[in-house]
Amino acid sequence: MITEFVAAFNDGVTDLDPYFASGEDFQWYSDDQRVSIGRPSALYDPVNRDTLIAYLNLKRKTRGSITIRSLKFTSFRPFDQATGYAMELDWDGYSHLGKASVHCGLGQINVWGVGSARP
Repeated sequence: MITEFVAAFNDGVTDLDPYFASGEDFQWYSDDQRVSIGRPSALYDPVNRDTLIAYLNLKRKTRGSITIRSLKFTSFRPFDQATGYAMELDWDGYSHLGKASVHCGLGQINVWGVGSARP
C-alpha cells in the first residue's frame, strides 16, 4: 500500500483518501515541518484525518515527488492489526527517514511519519 500511495502521489492523484484509513483506524501523520502531536495548526493537525489530504497536496506542490530509497518491514502490531515499516525517502532533494504502518484488515495506511531532512 505504501508504494501504491507514493505512485499515486507522484502521478498527481489528488484524491488520496483511498490510501489512508479513516475514523478510529487512522492514528496520525507527521513530517519534519510538524507541530508537536496534539498541537494543531491551521492546516496541519496530525491526529485529525480531515486535514491529511489537503496537507499532502500542499506538500506535493512545495516538495515535489517522493522516491522510496528503502522500505523495510519492522513489526506486526496485534493491538491495532497493523504492520510497521521503516522507510528512507528522497523528497525535495533530500533524504528523509520515516515510518509508516498499514492496517492489515483494511489495507490502508494508518500512520505516515517523515523525519527531518538529511544531507
